[in-house]
Amino acid sequence: KQTLDGGYAVLGSTGSFGFGANDLYFIKLDVNGELQWSKTYGTSDIEQGWGIASLSDGYALVGFTSSGGGYNGLLVRTDLNGSVLWQRVYGTPQWNFLYAVDTLSDGFFIAGQTYSNSNGAEAWLLRTNLNGDTLWTRSFGTTYEDVANDVKSTPDGGCIVAATFGNSDGTSN
Repeated sequence: KQTLDGGYAVLGSTGSFGFGANDLYFIKLDVNGELQWSKTYGTSDIEQGWGIASLSDGYALVGFTSSGGGYNGLLVRTDLNGSVLWQRVYGTPQWNFLYAVDTLSDGFFIAGQTYSNSNGAEAWLLRTNLNGDTLWTRSFGTTYEDVANDVKSTPDGGCIVAATFGNSDGTSN
């Protein structure tokens, strides 16, 4: 993803080095694609990085973690050098995954997937303030496998969500 300084930010996961079985791996490249720095974030459990948003003073990274049992959504807020400012875990006793984040002047929209009810996997949307505190959550979808893949904020303070919805035959739309 292109950053505000014209460079690039890349987020994924690594099992080759870091803190544990699998960690978020964040790479910052300059405008020419040259490595500026790289960081890993995680625990001795499994973490995966999926989405990134650039802010004037750093980055917001989303993914998920298996620390604490099951899987829960993870939001990591860093400064411009990738140092962690804070992190938040979101979820229910069931599995929860975060795949995309977008910024607002007063917080974040975060999209993913939750298994929080008897309908199976549902698309999941969270709204937080700038400290990552949850303002509200919404889950939506069918009785089949659904996931919110991306989210973009709109000028009126709302958002647009790109999602995939499951069908009874196991395919998705």
